[in-house]
Amino acid sequence: MRTAGLWVLLILSVSLHQAALADTSEITDDVRCIYVGLEAAQSTDPARQESAVVVAMYFLGRLDSLIPQANLEDLLIKESPAMSKPSVFEAEATRCGLTLKEKGRMMQQVGNRMLLRDRESLENRASPLP
Repeated sequence: MRTAGLWVLLILSVSLHQAALADTSEITDDVRCIYVGLEAAQSTDPARQESAVVVAMYFLGRLDSLIPQANLEDLLIKESPAMSKPSVFEAEATRCGLTLKEKGRMMQQVGNRMLLRDRESLENRASPLP
């Protein structure tokens, strides 16, 4: 019986460790996207600045949901050496952009479905059939 308890404890500790690793990589990904947004916000192009703010705010919201009391400055400084490499920065900028494009596509699809439901609802109210 004692051996079974030890196995359960071992399995739980491995599962918790894996969950912590997943959270760490998710945090790193979000911090890097915030970094991309903050860097891009330095652009002189107003459209690029606007997009950069959207990127930074979206990923800041994600980060805040994972660790509400995060020290953002420390997290950004920790990622700075890697992000100062052009190849890493470009790869992260691409990843972050694709993530936002996918979310934008999803929101557009939801909006289209909601409009369709509204139209159907109006047609059903206008129909003389019971």
